[in-house]
Amino acid sequence: MKSWIWLAPLFLAIGCASAPHRQAMQVEQGMNQEQVKAVAGEPLDRVFFGAQERWVYGSDKPDAPRKVVVFRGGKVVSLENEAPAEAGKPLNIAPVIPPTGPIPDLPCVDRNTFGSFAQGGGCNMYGCWPPGGYCNAFGCSAQGTCTNKKCPRKIETYRCVE
Repeated sequence: MKSWIWLAPLFLAIGCASAPHRQAMQVEQGMNQEQVKAVAGEPLDRVFFGAQERWVYGSDKPDAPRKVVVFRGGKVVSLENEAPAEAGKPLNIAPVIPPTGPIPDLPCVDRNTFGSFAQGGGCNMYGCWPPGGYCNAFGCSAQGTCTNKKCPRKIETYRCVE
């Protein structure tokens, strides 16, 4: 029994390292930033996407899972899991549009002079596009860029959900 006592500090350290990840589980939709800090503490990182703000909780180790609290207008709109990055590659946090089938309805995260757009998408004078697409004088595409010869996954325009 005494031979296992030396492991107690190790288990305590492991438990404390994951505490921010567990504390973020107490976050509820609609909470403001002060309420989130009160239950989950200071975030490991903060990221901005126009009107959207994301707070990351968990370990700073690249292979550790994390929780991401997403705010829009200063209120929590979602709590997400962030998968560990692969070999130091940055995480792709933009949604992926499937190559076939319907294009999903994604929430608007920002707007510009030409319209509102989803994370990873955008709007310009030719229209709006979802993540992975683009609009130009040859048309709008849900995946890739239209040229004078072809337009992969051609769409009229893309409307995110306000």
